Amino acid sequence: MPAAAYVKDQVGVQPPFGDFLSEDCRMAAKSGWNSGGRTTCSHRLRKCARREQGEYGGREISFLCLPDLIRSKETERESDWRDIELLEETFDLRNLASVHNEIRLVQALSFLRSRRGFEAALTTGHLGQTDILIQAAFEAGNPISRAYLWPFLPSGQKPTAETGIIGEIFTGPLRHVAAGSARHLALVEAIRRLYKQAAMAADRADKLHA
Repeated sequence: MPAAAYVKDQVGVQPPFGDFLSEDCRMAAKSGWNSGGRTTCSHRLRKCARREQGEYGGREISFLCLPDLIRSKETERESDWRDIELLEETFDLRNLASVHNEIRLVQALSFLRSRRGFEAALTTGHLGQTDILIQAAFEAGNPISRAYLWPFLPSGQKPTAETGIIGEIFTGPLRHVAAGSARHLALVEAIRRLYKQAAMAADRADKLHA
């Protein structure tokens, strides 16, 4: 089920907390539902480290921010990864649409994770400012985001802390590939697959030890 439909269908129903909430938010939300409704749940979610605000039913509520929602869906279920694909595109396009200064541009590029978002950034010229790209690459918390930016960086500005096969791709072919080329995009997808495999394995291991 697409993420948008998933959220829509769950309105007014106790959410499957283990599916997408971080531990602190999961406990806050669960406590809210168990004590009788959305208001308590929303109030306690405000205590979570990262949240977003929105209006529903004429009142403002708090809900999990997209980066945390994406991270929490990195499970062994393929359906969650289909949701992630949609959520990444949504987040990228929303970030790029809100760019109005260098700080917002660095933020948007450091979170870049979808092919559609990358193509939008490329078309609008956001990938042409070296200083911005260097900062965004170093702030990126995900190897997929860094992989999109890496070929645009000067050769002396490409240190990486990635390890394993992903690290070998960064220090090998990704270091020399033409930015925006078909090979560049193929390498990004290779890193995406490796990242996904590692996340699925980690989720499976967590469940075995739970």
